[in-house]
Amino acid sequence: MYMRLPPALHRPAAICIVLLILGIGSLWLSVRAIEDARTTLIATQAARQQAAEVLQRTQQETDEIRRANARLGALRLSNPNDRTPGWEGLRTRLQHDARVLSFGLHARLVASPVATETTDADALPTIRVHHLTLRLDLLHEDGLTAALQVFTAADDATVIPLGCAIERLESINPALRARCELDWLTLHAAAGSRS
Repeated sequence: MYMRLPPALHRPAAICIVLLILGIGSLWLSVRAIEDARTTLIATQAARQQAAEVLQRTQQETDEIRRANARLGALRLSNPNDRTPGWEGLRTRLQHDARVLSFGLHARLVASPVATETTDADALPTIRVHHLTLRLDLLHEDGLTAALQVFTAADDATVIPLGCAIERLESINPALRARCELDWLTLHAAAGSRS
C-alpha cells in the first residue's frame, strides 16, 4: 500500500522538501530575531527612562546650585565694627508682626575662621556659621511663613532653613507652636587682614 513516487517527481519532491526546510528555518530565525528585537527594545526603553530620571535630578540639582551660588555671590562682607549680630535687627520686625504672638531666639557659633598670623591683604574672606533656634507662638500657619521670610530676606547673610517642628495647640491663642532650626552664614574679611 506504499506508493512510490515516479522517478520524474524525485527531483521536484527533493526541491520541495529542501524549500520547506529552508522556509521553516527562516521562520524560526525570524521569530528569534523578533524576540531579540523586543528584548532589546524593552532594555533600551528602561535605559532611556533611567537616563531621563538622572537628567531631571541633575537639572534640579543644577538649579539649586545656581540659586545657592547667587545667594553666596550676593553676600557682602560683614562690617567688622558691628558688634550686633545681623539677626538681632530682625527681632523688631518679628515683634511688630501680629501673627507672631511671641518668639525666642537662641544662637550658637558653629564654624568660625581660625585666627592666623597672616597679614596678607589679599587673603580670602572667611565664612562664619551660626546655628539659630527660633521658637515661635503663632496665631496662624502663615505667621511661620512670614517669620521665616524675615530671616531668609536678610541682605547681610545667607540663611539656610534646616527644618521646623510644628505643634498644633488646643488653645486658639496661640494656635501653633513652632521650633525652627536655621544656619546663618556671614562673610568676613580674612583673619589678620586689614579691611
